[in-house]
Amino acid sequence: MADEQSGATPDPNTGSGNTGSAGSAGLDPNIAAMLSYLLFGWIGGLVMFLTQSHPEVKFHAAQSIITFGGLTVISILLTAIPFTWVISPFLSLLGFVLWILLSIKGYNLEHFKLPVIGDYAEQMSGYQQATA
Repeated sequence: MADEQSGATPDPNTGSGNTGSAGSAGLDPNIAAMLSYLLFGWIGGLVMFLTQSHPEVKFHAAQSIITFGGLTVISILLTAIPFTWVISPFLSLLGFVLWILLSIKGYNLEHFKLPVIGDYAEQMSGYQQATA
């Protein structure tokens, strides 16, 4: 049976689904979490952080903002320092590897925390880990 207000149909396998609530933008959580990383680094994270309400999506979006925003700032600062061109290829490789790894983890809705950054992302997103 469809939700009267949003027209969304619950997933018959789980009894839940995208309810079309405000801020959901009609994306499945795993797609939204993956897009947090895939859409132009920290910009995709910012878009997903502002438009999504799923806690795991908000965590991945916050982690994307901090990770790729930080890498962007570091790259810009390194251009102002002489002879740091040696570091740039390694920074680019790190960014690429993180981009692929985190996109996959986001798609699987795995709560994969990067050291230090993951803690800040949890605080930023208000993520509360469920206790069993």
